[in-house]
Amino acid sequence: MTSAVTIPRHGGTGGRTAVAARARQVVKAYGSGETRVVALDHVDVDIARGRFTAIMGPSGSGKSTLMHCLAGLDTVTSGQIYLDETEITGLKDKKLTQLRRDRIGFIFQAFNLLPTLNALENITLPMDIAGRKPDKAWLQQVVETVGLADRLKHRPTQLSGGQQQRVAVARALAARPEIIFGDEPTGNLDSRAAPRSWASCAAPWTNSARPSSWSPTTRSPPPTPTASCTSPTAASSTRCTSRRPSRSWTG
Repeated sequence: MTSAVTIPRHGGTGGRTAVAARARQVVKAYGSGETRVVALDHVDVDIARGRFTAIMGPSGSGKSTLMHCLAGLDTVTSGQIYLDETEITGLKDKKLTQLRRDRIGFIFQAFNLLPTLNALENITLPMDIAGRKPDKAWLQQVVETVGLADRLKHRPTQLSGGQQQRVAVARALAARPEIIFGDEPTGNLDSRAAPRSWASCAAPWTNSARPSSWSPTTRSPPPTPTASCTSPTAASSTRCTSRRPSRSWTG
């Protein structure tokens, strides 16, 4: 069960930091009666725009459930989820699908690459489905940054775990989403590959348009990114707990 509260971060002028996504009194429960399990228990959380935000907690505390609900991948039992000013909990399936495709990037721990498509086709798949042509210059920048320029014609089975993870990162970045979620995206990588993958996530936004927020649940903190992004050591973080409500902090 997760209960979480965030403390609004104020800028130097005393104004509130812009919020990319937020949850209000969100409850997510599974089952009913004696078998009912509450994964999220009246959660209120803000994801700040333009920052890394880490959602941390022990296994089973509801981190992935919260992230999936924030990203519109799962429904809530009660409460509201907002992406910017759009309440996604009230959207019909078609509208929600369009919103996820056009405004949200998600990096899955298991990569979720289609085995019949090569790396480039996996990267551009969401835009192909939407009938949108990729921005060639931006796509090239993303591909070069994550180090896949010589692997674009390879299928997932021909790629290492780290390379598959970088394809998943590139897919999330390619459409220039407003917010990117990563569910333990480096959990399958070793201690040397994980920092490189974090750097790949941050680097394309240097001197470019940036996502509203990057919201990973991960065991390894990212390196200090450039430009307006900051690492979780200087960003708002939300700690999930299965025992008592917890506060987020800025450090």
